[in-house]
Order: sequence, then C-alpha cells, then structure tokens
Amino acid sequence: MWFTIYLFVKLKKRVPVKIFLPISFIFVFLGSFAQSSVESWNRNYYECSVDSILKSEVAYSDSVISGLIRSRFYTRMDSYRFKAIYLGSCRKIEKSTVDDLKVVYRLNGGSHSQMAVLEQIKHEYLFNIEGKDLWLPMQYQLEKSFNHEIKAKSFVYLYCLFFNLYISQTGLGNWFLVSEFHNGPTW
Repeated sequence: MWFTIYLFVKLKKRVPVKIFLPISFIFVFLGSFAQSSVESWNRNYYECSVDSILKSEVAYSDSVISGLIRSRFYTRMDSYRFKAIYLGSCRKIEKSTVDDLKVVYRLNGGSHSQMAVLEQIKHEYLFNIEGKDLWLPMQYQLEKSFNHEIKAKSFVYLYCLFFNLYISQTGLGNWFLVSEFHNGPTW
C-alpha cells in the first residue's frame, strides 16, 4: 500500500491516471493476497512448543501402558506451527512410516482423495527444534522449493500436520509432516 502511494507521488506527472490506477490496484491486491495467505496458515495452524506436545503424548501413552486409561490403540491429528533450524540433511522415508501416517489420516476422517499426498512423501528432513534434532517428513510438492530456498543451518518457520499413533504391540509414534514453510519476515 505504501509503495503504491510512493509511486503515485513520484510518477503522477509522468503516468496517466487511467494506467496508474489499474496498476496500483494490482499491487494492493497482490500484497493483500500474500498477507492473507500467511494469516490463513497462521489461523489454521496453532503456534506450539514441540517439546510440550511430545512430552504430553508420552505421558498419555504411559497412562495407557500403566492401565490408568483403558485402550490398546489410539490416534490423534492436529496442525501446528513452530520455528526450527534446518540442519542440511535429508533421507529417504521408510515405507512403514508412510503406512502409519496413512492409518492415522484414515482413522481421523481424512478424505480418500487427499491420501495421494501421503503416498507421494519421499523424504524426511533433519531439523533442530527447541534443542532436539528431529526428522520430519515433507510433502513431496514442497521439496523442490524448500531445497532451493532454505540453506543448511538457517532458521525456518514450519507449518505441520501432527500425526500420533499408539498401538500397544508396537508403541508410540509421533510425526510432524511439513505442509508449508516460511523463511522470511512473516514469522
């Protein structure tokens, strides 16, 4: 918006109003779209402490194991955002991890048409989050831009779907699937 006003003041004698106004509306529209996009992500993904979430999930599974809660199986999904440092490492994701993500997604009402997003996950990326190194799977369609924009040892703001799965025979699994990222002043 301020850029548009600046242009108007500087160029008002050189650019006809019938050309300047449509161009200024485009700048204003694009600026508000970019801001509303980030606001939309922020509205739908809760700011969190990853350490607190993981501790709470371990405490809950301990309650199940000790018999305080009667269950042999539970799942949970939620959406969170948090700061991280990308450590520059990437590895191929295990098929069993993708299978677990699909189970949690299905049991929490995920649509069949969106299952393809999970089936396309190929890699996990290493991040330092609140002093802990964690491998996070990333949606396939983000990988190219992530690898281009984010350098090793740099801060990044992650928007993740959280998947939690507890099965009494296999134990507890927690995953943060990277759904979006920002590396600029939006965080």
